[in-house]
Amino acid sequence: MKSRQSAKIRCYLDFDGTLTNATGKDTVFTPLYTSLQIQNDVDDYADLPFKSNFQEILAQGLKLAENKSMNISEEAKDFLNTMLKEQAEIIIVSLNRQEYIAALLQLSGIDGWKKIVIMDCSNLQIDKDKAVKTSEEDLKQQGRTADFVFIADDDASNYIRMRDGLTSQGYVRQHTLIGTSCSPGKFPWPKLTKSILDHRAAIDYRKRNAESDINPASKRQRTEEALVKVNFFPPKKDSSDLVQVQIEVLGLKPR
Repeated sequence: MKSRQSAKIRCYLDFDGTLTNATGKDTVFTPLYTSLQIQNDVDDYADLPFKSNFQEILAQGLKLAENKSMNISEEAKDFLNTMLKEQAEIIIVSLNRQEYIAALLQLSGIDGWKKIVIMDCSNLQIDKDKAVKTSEEDLKQQGRTADFVFIADDDASNYIRMRDGLTSQGYVRQHTLIGTSCSPGKFPWPKLTKSILDHRAAIDYRKRNAESDINPASKRQRTEEALVKVNFFPPKKDSSDLVQVQIEVLGLKPR
Protein backbone atom coordinates (compact mmCIF):
# COMPACT_ATOMS: atom_id res chain seq x y z
CA MET A 1 0.00 0.00 0.00
CA LYS A 2 1.35 3.42 -0.94
CA SER A 3 2.13 5.59 2.08
CA ARG A 4 0.19 8.81 2.43
CA GLN A 5 2.23 12.02 2.21
CA SER A 6 1.78 14.68 4.85
CA ALA A 7 0.65 18.19 3.95
CA LYS A 8 3.43 20.33 2.47
CA ILE A 9 4.70 23.31 4.48
CA ARG A 10 6.29 26.46 3.03
CA CYS A 11 7.95 29.09 5.25
CA TYR A 12 8.79 32.68 4.28
CA LEU A 13 11.12 34.05 6.95
CA ASP A 14 12.92 37.31 7.53
CA PHE A 15 16.46 36.88 8.86
CA ASP A 16 17.87 39.70 11.04
CA GLY A 17 15.66 40.33 14.06
CA THR A 18 13.58 37.25 13.28
CA LEU A 19 15.95 34.29 13.27
CA THR A 20 18.54 36.41 15.08
CA ASN A 21 18.02 38.85 17.94
CA ALA A 22 19.52 41.88 16.17
CA THR A 23 17.60 43.96 13.62
CA GLY A 24 19.01 44.56 10.16
CA LYS A 25 20.23 48.04 11.05
CA ASP A 26 21.82 46.69 14.24
CA THR A 27 23.67 44.14 12.10
CA VAL A 28 24.93 45.65 8.85
CA PHE A 29 26.33 48.82 10.43
CA THR A 30 28.26 47.09 13.23
CA PRO A 31 32.08 47.03 13.38
CA LEU A 32 31.97 43.25 12.89
CA TYR A 33 29.90 43.40 9.70
CA THR A 34 32.01 46.26 8.34
CA SER A 35 35.19 44.25 9.03
CA LEU A 36 33.91 41.49 6.74
CA GLN A 37 33.93 43.72 3.66
CA ILE A 38 36.58 45.22 1.42
CA GLN A 39 36.30 48.98 1.79
CA ASN A 40 36.17 51.01 -1.40
CA ASP A 41 34.41 54.09 -2.73
CA VAL A 42 31.00 52.42 -2.55
CA ASP A 43 29.23 53.58 0.60
CA ASP A 44 26.62 50.84 0.70
CA TYR A 45 26.76 47.53 2.58
CA ALA A 46 24.75 45.90 -0.23
CA ASP A 47 27.45 46.58 -2.83
CA LEU A 48 30.71 46.23 -0.92
CA PRO A 49 32.45 42.92 -1.72
CA PHE A 50 33.22 40.52 1.12
CA LYS A 51 36.79 39.58 1.97
CA SER A 52 37.95 36.12 0.87
CA ASN A 53 38.27 35.04 4.52
CA PHE A 54 35.12 36.78 5.79
CA GLN A 55 33.69 33.53 7.17
CA GLU A 56 36.69 33.09 9.47
CA ILE A 57 36.41 36.70 10.65
CA LEU A 58 32.68 36.24 11.23
CA ALA A 59 33.16 33.02 13.21
CA GLN A 60 35.65 34.70 15.53
CA GLY A 61 33.61 37.89 15.87
CA LEU A 62 30.42 36.07 16.85
CA LYS A 63 32.23 34.68 19.90
CA LEU A 64 32.41 38.19 21.39
CA ALA A 65 29.67 39.23 23.82
CA GLU A 66 28.85 42.43 21.92
CA ASN A 67 28.00 40.40 18.81
CA LYS A 68 25.98 37.66 20.50
CA SER A 69 22.64 39.00 19.25
CA MET A 70 23.81 38.63 15.63
CA ASN A 71 23.83 34.83 16.01
CA ILE A 72 20.84 32.73 15.02
CA SER A 73 19.07 32.07 18.33
CA GLU A 74 19.08 28.55 19.74
CA GLU A 75 15.28 28.29 19.52
CA ALA A 76 15.35 29.52 15.90
CA LYS A 77 17.99 26.87 15.13
CA ASP A 78 15.70 24.19 16.54
CA PHE A 79 12.83 25.58 14.46
CA LEU A 80 14.85 25.50 11.23
CA ASN A 81 16.19 22.01 11.91
CA THR A 82 12.70 20.71 12.68
CA MET A 83 11.17 22.28 9.58
CA LEU A 84 13.93 20.87 7.37
CA LYS A 85 13.47 17.44 8.97
CA GLU A 86 9.75 17.71 8.20
CA GLN A 87 10.68 18.53 4.58
CA ALA A 88 9.26 22.05 4.71
CA GLU A 89 10.35 24.56 2.08
CA ILE A 90 12.19 27.45 3.74
CA ILE A 91 12.63 30.73 1.88
CA ILE A 92 14.48 33.54 3.65
CA VAL A 93 13.42 37.01 2.45
CA SER A 94 15.93 39.53 3.78
CA LEU A 95 17.50 42.91 3.04
CA ASN A 96 20.84 41.45 4.17
CA ARG A 97 23.35 39.71 1.86
CA GLN A 98 23.03 36.12 0.62
CA GLU A 99 26.71 35.40 1.35
CA TYR A 100 26.39 36.55 4.95
CA ILE A 101 23.15 34.67 5.62
CA ALA A 102 24.50 31.45 4.10
CA ALA A 103 27.69 31.72 6.15
CA LEU A 104 25.73 32.21 9.37
CA LEU A 105 23.44 29.26 8.61
CA GLN A 106 26.50 27.09 8.06
CA LEU A 107 28.32 28.37 11.16
CA SER A 108 25.19 27.74 13.23
CA GLY A 109 25.23 24.07 12.31
CA ILE A 110 21.84 24.01 10.58
CA ASP A 111 21.41 20.52 9.13
CA GLY A 112 20.64 20.74 5.42
CA TRP A 113 21.15 24.51 5.32
CA LYS A 114 21.88 24.35 1.58
CA LYS A 115 18.22 23.46 1.01
CA ILE A 116 17.19 26.90 2.30
CA VAL A 117 16.47 29.44 -0.46
CA ILE A 118 17.75 32.96 0.20
CA MET A 119 16.22 36.06 -1.42
CA ASP A 120 18.51 38.91 -0.39
CA CYS A 121 18.89 42.64 -1.03
CA SER A 122 19.85 42.00 -4.66
CA ASN A 123 16.42 40.38 -5.15
CA LEU A 124 14.61 43.04 -3.16
CA GLN A 125 15.06 46.17 -5.17
CA ILE A 126 11.28 45.82 -5.04
CA ASP A 127 9.22 45.39 -1.87
CA LYS A 128 8.85 42.10 -0.05
CA ASP A 129 5.27 41.71 -1.32
CA LYS A 130 6.52 41.63 -4.91
CA ALA A 131 9.41 39.36 -3.88
CA VAL A 132 7.11 36.67 -2.52
CA LYS A 133 4.88 37.01 -5.60
CA THR A 134 7.92 36.33 -7.79
CA SER A 135 8.80 33.34 -5.63
CA GLU A 136 5.28 31.91 -5.86
CA GLU A 137 5.23 32.38 -9.63
CA ASP A 138 8.54 30.52 -9.98
CA LEU A 139 7.41 27.70 -7.69
CA LYS A 140 4.11 27.41 -9.55
CA GLN A 141 5.93 27.04 -12.87
CA GLN A 142 7.99 24.26 -11.30
CA GLY A 143 4.81 22.51 -10.19
CA ARG A 144 5.71 22.91 -6.51
CA THR A 145 2.68 23.56 -4.35
CA ALA A 146 2.21 23.91 -0.59
CA ASP A 147 -0.83 23.04 1.52
CA PHE A 148 -0.21 26.04 3.77
CA VAL A 149 2.32 28.84 4.26
CA PHE A 150 3.93 30.28 7.40
CA ILE A 151 5.48 33.78 7.44
CA ALA A 152 7.51 35.60 10.12
CA ASP A 153 9.12 39.04 10.18
CA ASP A 154 10.10 41.28 13.11
CA ASP A 155 9.15 44.32 11.02
CA ALA A 156 5.34 44.49 11.16
CA SER A 157 5.08 46.47 7.92
CA ASN A 158 7.18 43.92 6.04
CA TYR A 159 5.16 41.11 7.60
CA ILE A 160 2.00 42.71 6.21
CA ARG A 161 3.67 43.21 2.81
CA MET A 162 4.55 39.52 2.60
CA ARG A 163 1.11 38.48 3.76
CA ASP A 164 -0.65 40.77 1.29
CA GLY A 165 1.69 39.73 -1.50
CA LEU A 166 0.76 36.10 -0.94
CA THR A 167 -3.00 36.64 -0.67
CA SER A 168 -3.79 39.63 -2.93
CA GLN A 169 -3.38 37.74 -6.21
CA GLY A 170 -4.63 34.45 -4.83
CA TYR A 171 -1.23 32.77 -4.63
CA VAL A 172 -2.17 31.63 -1.13
CA ARG A 173 -5.70 31.45 0.23
CA GLN A 174 -6.24 33.35 3.48
CA HIS A 175 -7.22 30.26 5.46
CA THR A 176 -4.03 28.43 4.44
CA LEU A 177 -1.73 31.19 5.75
CA ILE A 178 -0.46 31.52 9.30
CA GLY A 179 2.28 33.74 10.69
CA THR A 180 3.50 36.30 13.18
CA SER A 181 5.45 39.50 13.70
CA CYS A 182 7.26 39.92 17.03
CA SER A 183 10.04 42.07 18.42
CA PRO A 184 13.58 40.67 18.03
CA GLY A 185 14.19 37.96 20.60
CA LYS A 186 10.46 37.57 21.31
CA PHE A 187 9.52 34.97 18.72
CA PRO A 188 8.06 31.93 20.54
CA TRP A 189 9.72 29.40 18.24
CA PRO A 190 8.75 26.25 20.20
CA LYS A 191 5.10 27.37 20.22
CA LEU A 192 5.26 28.27 16.54
CA THR A 193 6.78 24.89 15.70
CA LYS A 194 3.94 23.13 17.51
CA SER A 195 1.30 25.30 15.84
CA ILE A 196 2.69 24.55 12.37
CA LEU A 197 2.88 20.80 12.97
CA ASP A 198 -0.59 20.76 14.56
CA HIS A 199 -1.93 22.71 11.58
CA ARG A 200 -0.43 20.16 9.24
CA ALA A 201 -1.94 17.33 11.31
CA ALA A 202 -5.35 18.96 10.93
CA ILE A 203 -4.95 19.16 7.15
CA ASP A 204 -3.83 15.52 7.04
CA TYR A 205 -6.90 14.55 9.06
CA ARG A 206 -9.23 16.42 6.73
CA LYS A 207 -7.66 14.62 3.76
CA ARG A 208 -8.17 11.24 5.42
CA ASN A 209 -11.71 12.21 6.33
CA ALA A 210 -12.43 13.11 2.69
CA GLU A 211 -11.09 9.73 1.60
CA SER A 212 -13.44 7.98 4.01
CA ASP A 213 -16.39 8.94 1.78
CA ILE A 214 -14.84 6.76 -0.93
CA ASN A 215 -12.79 4.21 0.97
CA PRO A 216 -14.78 2.11 3.52
CA ALA A 217 -11.58 0.94 5.19
CA SER A 218 -10.54 4.53 5.86
CA LYS A 219 -14.01 5.27 7.22
CA ARG A 220 -13.69 2.44 9.75
CA GLN A 221 -10.22 3.63 10.71
CA ARG A 222 -11.57 7.12 11.36
CA THR A 223 -13.63 5.88 14.30
CA GLU A 224 -10.44 4.89 16.08
CA GLU A 225 -8.74 8.26 15.63
CA ALA A 226 -9.01 11.63 17.33
CA LEU A 227 -10.80 14.42 15.55
CA VAL A 228 -8.57 17.42 15.10
CA LYS A 229 -10.48 20.70 14.91
CA VAL A 230 -8.77 23.89 13.79
CA ASN A 231 -10.01 27.41 14.42
CA PHE A 232 -7.98 29.89 12.39
CA PHE A 233 -7.95 33.60 13.14
CA PRO A 234 -6.55 35.55 10.15
CA PRO A 235 -4.18 38.46 10.86
CA LYS A 236 -5.57 41.98 10.81
CA LYS A 237 -3.81 44.63 8.77
CA ASP A 238 -3.18 46.81 11.79
CA SER A 239 -2.04 43.96 14.00
CA SER A 240 1.34 42.30 14.43
CA ASP A 241 0.07 39.82 16.99
CA LEU A 242 0.65 36.12 16.62
CA VAL A 243 -1.94 34.52 14.38
CA GLN A 244 -3.64 32.02 16.63
CA VAL A 245 -4.06 28.45 15.59
CA GLN A 246 -6.11 26.69 18.26
CA ILE A 247 -6.03 22.92 18.24
CA GLU A 248 -8.61 20.86 20.06
CA VAL A 249 -8.55 17.08 20.23
CA LEU A 250 -11.99 15.54 20.60
CA GLY A 251 -12.48 11.83 21.22
CA LEU A 252 -14.65 9.95 18.76
CA LYS A 253 -16.90 7.10 19.82
CA PRO A 254 -16.99 4.07 17.52
CA ARG A 255 -20.08 4.03 15.32
